[in-house]
Amino acid sequence: MIFGAASGSRPASAADSGVTVASLPLLTFDPAFARTVQDLSIMSQVYSSLTTASFVDGSLVPNLAREWTDVDGKEFTFKLVPGAKFANGEPLDANAVVWNFKRLLDPATQSTVIADFNMISSVEAPDPTTVVIKTSTPWLELPRRLSAISFLAPEWSKTHNPKVEVNPSGPYVVVNYDFASHVTLKRNENFFGEKAAFENATYRVIGNSQTRVTSLRSGELNFANNISPLDVQQLSSLQDLNVGAIPGRRVHVLRFNMLRDSVKDVRVRQALNYAINKDLITASIYRGQTKAATTQVLIPGQVGFDETMKAWPYDPAKARQLLAEAGYAKGLTLSLGVSDEYLQAPQAAQAIAAQLAEVGVTIKLQIVPTAIWTSFITDAQKGTDLLYLGFSSTTGTSTELMNQFTGKGRYTWGPSNPDYDAAVEKVKTATSLESQAELIRKANRILADDAQLVYLWPQPFTYAVSKSVEWTPRADDRPRASDMRPAK
Repeated sequence: MIFGAASGSRPASAADSGVTVASLPLLTFDPAFARTVQDLSIMSQVYSSLTTASFVDGSLVPNLAREWTDVDGKEFTFKLVPGAKFANGEPLDANAVVWNFKRLLDPATQSTVIADFNMISSVEAPDPTTVVIKTSTPWLELPRRLSAISFLAPEWSKTHNPKVEVNPSGPYVVVNYDFASHVTLKRNENFFGEKAAFENATYRVIGNSQTRVTSLRSGELNFANNISPLDVQQLSSLQDLNVGAIPGRRVHVLRFNMLRDSVKDVRVRQALNYAINKDLITASIYRGQTKAATTQVLIPGQVGFDETMKAWPYDPAKARQLLAEAGYAKGLTLSLGVSDEYLQAPQAAQAIAAQLAEVGVTIKLQIVPTAIWTSFITDAQKGTDLLYLGFSSTTGTSTELMNQFTGKGRYTWGPSNPDYDAAVEKVKTATSLESQAELIRKANRILADDAQLVYLWPQPFTYAVSKSVEWTPRADDRPRASDMRPAK
């Protein structure tokens, strides 16, 4: 994602014309179908949600809901900001919130996020500023999970297509757009919350990493993230930029296609974990800006992170032994799908292929265009034997991330582990953070022992921002214009 200002040869100044945001191509404006980082970034700026994550430290803060309480983690009462409205004047009240949840949970909508909220049993509006959500079991994470759900105007939606049209209620309104090239935003002066500091913001689609760097060097851009670790080092010499990398919460993994006979033997899956020298790849391709992941997809700070779970050691001799025991002493050929959706993923995949070749595993690399990546990773029947994926949760919750590896996960890649599925269901019923954390640790140990993933490394959040912009780095991959201020 990139933020820029008016083009020119001088360093970009955010005071000139606000900030311009560029990213990979957007796919939708409809909250029921938003999954990509770029879609969620835009949506969180043009629509409102009950809660939101602070751009300062990721803590949960009010949005449309000014406060909330719960009873036994099963009945949540949200008190809304009175008088909130959509741009067309339609009220954004409790009745609108109820309508949105009914639409989201209706199978006829075919929402891509419905599985994430299947524990909601009812949503009611006792009065225009009160929403009561009941769940079938205790759900401690619900308020945070709701930060990813934005709301549409019910009456407006009856005669408009929310996938390509917007009736905003957030800090920005959409002026014009072309999903393939840009989205231009203007500050919403009628927003019920804190007004955006910059009057204008434009998201520009610049998928090529080198083009981003060139634009930063020329002064055309105020901000870029997901720049290569090498470019982070090189751009650090420019006096007009603040450049850096922080630990991200997106963990890169190789996921096995459990429909394939060649990887059903756990010894094959264990062998690939032993065969990859993660320390070498993180030091070279990522320039030391990340390190090998532990045998879990959580990162420090997330509920249930287990400090006793360590990274798989690099042991090519052990890998060869396990492959031989599994019947592949003469070698094994596997296909691997990868996309540049994730930072340095194609380069890392090539390095992985070279290392696996040393233990007798031939990798047929398939570079998948970003435009079809989402559909590719949801079709295990037609997919590759392995997928290079970057997993994260939209709200930072542990169970949202863990659920992706169950049979109910949105990216199910063949049969899941039934013991793991059952363990994750138990996590969802925890009534305290302490019991939830222990249940999470138990579930993650089951998945690690079954080796259904090759745990690689957390993706570093890399960025370069003009010194004319005040901005706090956040690890969720979603820098937003609404989080930025002119530098003092």
